[in-house]
Amino acid sequence: MTLRTVLITGGALRVGRELSLQLAADGWHVLVHCRRSRAEADAVVRLIEQGGGVADVLCADLERLDEVERLAVDAGEAATRRGSRLTALINNASLFDYDTLDRMTADSWGRHIDVNLRAPIFLTRCFAAAVADGDDGCVINILDNRIAAPNPDYFSYGVAKLGLSAATGTLALALAPRLRVCGIAPGITLVSGGQTAEEFRMAHRANPMRRGCTVDQIAMAVRFILGAPSLTGQTIVIDGGQSLANPGRDVAFLAD
Repeated sequence: MTLRTVLITGGALRVGRELSLQLAADGWHVLVHCRRSRAEADAVVRLIEQGGGVADVLCADLERLDEVERLAVDAGEAATRRGSRLTALINNASLFDYDTLDRMTADSWGRHIDVNLRAPIFLTRCFAAAVADGDDGCVINILDNRIAAPNPDYFSYGVAKLGLSAATGTLALALAPRLRVCGIAPGITLVSGGQTAEEFRMAHRANPMRRGCTVDQIAMAVRFILGAPSLTGQTIVIDGGQSLANPGRDVAFLAD
């Protein structure tokens, strides 16, 4: 069976790390992208290789368009060196710095748009050019459940994710029938910022189901999308129903 290659941006840390490990265990050749986290990326590759899998590290700064475009070329070349075929891209890397409309600066706005919106779109375009004709290429954009329930916290981040959500369906139409494009919009999944364990527990349960998203659930959604050849242009929201209730604030600020 021909080896398949997946490029995971931000694949060395947090959710990306778990996706790298789980897809490698499924038999994928995993390209672990990082910017500054080279040591962590190398550690992920070692874990994959110790488990009998195949992985490589690719470094690129997603704020630089030239490096975004080079990343797709490097991914195709890395797949070829392994006797594999580049067939999947997971746009997971994200900038998540707090701002509000009042506190937002031109720099904070620009950086969030560059990393969270421009980079995934341009990388998807370059990825499409690198996928061989006849292969079932698939792009998965990791979004945020705030696309279904916007709030003004993390303003620049939220607007960028809303933009990428809109782009997901548009890209699916533009790239059909060669490639599929889908999204996954998780709610709060891991401790972030200065959260204590108790604050995370409360925020994680602040939804109708009283249980939140986990990295394993995100990985299950990724597997489902990769294995469903007629699925495109759709987004799976995993948040325990929190977006249905729309509390109007980022869940990190909500009490149980």
